[in-house]
Amino acid sequence: LTLGPFSQATLGRDGEGDYAPTAADGPGELRSVLVCSNPNFIEALQFQYSDHDGVVVGSAPRWAVVRQVVPRPGEHFTGLKMRFANGILAWAELCMSGGTTSGGFGNRTGWVGPQVDAEVHPSYALAGCNFRVGRGPSEVPAITVLELVFRYSDNLL
Repeated sequence: LTLGPFSQATLGRDGEGDYAPTAADGPGELRSVLVCSNPNFIEALQFQYSDHDGVVVGSAPRWAVVRQVVPRPGEHFTGLKMRFANGILAWAELCMSGGTTSGGFGNRTGWVGPQVDAEVHPSYALAGCNFRVGRGPSEVPAITVLELVFRYSDNLL
């Protein structure tokens, strides 16, 4: 199951812009996600799988805040809530199968833009993403498009 692509262009805020993913990460059994954020936006994401680390999507400057999000034992990732502003991923919150979330990352300065809740039933698990990296307002490399890939399993319930 694939949800997206999500970007500021596809969510109706801007009618123009590149919204096709240009690279893929995964698939695999997702164990954790590294989120690199600053007060305005998500600088980078890295999916970490049971058998490999995914690519760093975006840029990860040394001064940004990096957090590792790990689901509770017996839970798995079921989606991502996202807000796009100024053409880039400004805010993100990871969703887990037990109904909990990671809490929000980025956009503490209140950039306005479209939000999407890309969350699925707990019988599906987030297993990868397709993405595009572009440039933010300061010409810093940032995530401009995300497409989420999920896998189904009876064992997840």
